[in-house]
Amino acid sequence: MRWLAASASLLIATAAAGQGASAEVPVSQAMLVMLKVLTYDEGFERRGQGDFVVSVPASKGREAEAAALVASLQGLEVKRIKKRALVYRVTGAGGDDAGGGDTADAVLLSSALSPEDVKAALEAAKRQGRYSLALTAADVSAGALVGVVATNGKPQPMVNVTTARAVGATFSVAVLRVARTVQ
Repeated sequence: MRWLAASASLLIATAAAGQGASAEVPVSQAMLVMLKVLTYDEGFERRGQGDFVVSVPASKGREAEAAALVASLQGLEVKRIKKRALVYRVTGAGGDDAGGGDTADAVLLSSALSPEDVKAALEAAKRQGRYSLALTAADVSAGALVGVVATNGKPQPMVNVTTARAVGATFSVAVLRVARTVQ
């Protein structure tokens, strides 16, 4: 429950932030904000029950990097999203597995993917109607659904509205007001 309050305060704090220079947000903080943004999808409950699985695809030879990212995410205090247990899983980068396969609810793009595999993962996630989460603004601009950037030293959610429509995600006005939106 503390993560809800912390994430909500992060969202509120960013409402006053302008369009200042962007920098990277620590992965743990970015993940908390992205998960909070997903809870504002009006259709979240219709997307499934049971574990909320986040696929972390890895390009060939980068599996250890993806595994290290998963290990760090498993160390987060947040273990649930809207009463669903959070599960992180390393997957391959090829084909539909890059989008999380049949069991993933979301795919997390990271530096464990080559640029070609990022594109394939985004295409697979859209095709499968999955959430796509990005650790860089460039990946959100390229088609990931949600990411986080630092604006004036504070985390600010990014939402790709074109991708939101494509995967059937509808975010509340409160989120879109504080988020940096891209098409």
